[in-house]
Amino acid sequence: MKIPLTFDDIQQSLQSFQQQYGGRCQLAQGETFLLMPTRFGEGYLRGISLREGLELFIYEYRLNCDLILDFQKLALNNSFVYLTLCLSGRCSGFMPGIDHKLDIHGQQTSLSTVPYAAGTVDFFGGQQISGVELVMSPQFAGGFLADRLSAMPFTWQQALKAAALEPSYHLTKLSPEISYILQQVFNCPYQGTLRQLYLEGKSLELIALYFSVITGAVTDSLGELKRD
Repeated sequence: MKIPLTFDDIQQSLQSFQQQYGGRCQLAQGETFLLMPTRFGEGYLRGISLREGLELFIYEYRLNCDLILDFQKLALNNSFVYLTLCLSGRCSGFMPGIDHKLDIHGQQTSLSTVPYAAGTVDFFGGQQISGVELVMSPQFAGGFLADRLSAMPFTWQQALKAAALEPSYHLTKLSPEISYILQQVFNCPYQGTLRQLYLEGKSLELIALYFSVITGAVTDSLGELKRD
């Protein structure tokens, strides 16, 4: 089943999905909780606005059928940098400007720059899908990583500097250090304002750790950044 969506922000996207396809949607202090419609399967997706230019998705669900989310092309200011940290399951998709399928499996991470928030994502039924996704504006990513850019391979530097205009995709293994922090995110012990602060801190830690691992251990065997 193909579902057309746009991604302006977390609240708008999840509420739009719930209004069209059902499920239960709750809003509280910048966090949106979507319970998966029973017609599609079981599980949940949480979306949390952490700060300007940084949003967090936490998801854990099992689908009864395959779903394709078809994100419609938006304006240039809707370009994003995605850091996807997959614990289990498999997703696939396409992005305008890249001529091959983009696959991610459990225990893998992907970094992608997505101009105009356009593309499709395929979710496969009959498997447990869980993970975390950090969605950054190119401005936030560039500012946060400014002092780390020079330590990255040249292709990474170019991709992040051109994130609003050029698509790119890079896949690596999930490190034990990142897996440990992901478990803390899933098992956050706080509520309300403390929960927001805790998850923001863990999200920034994940981004910093991801790039620290990459820049400290990049070899040709990891593969080059894929771009059209």
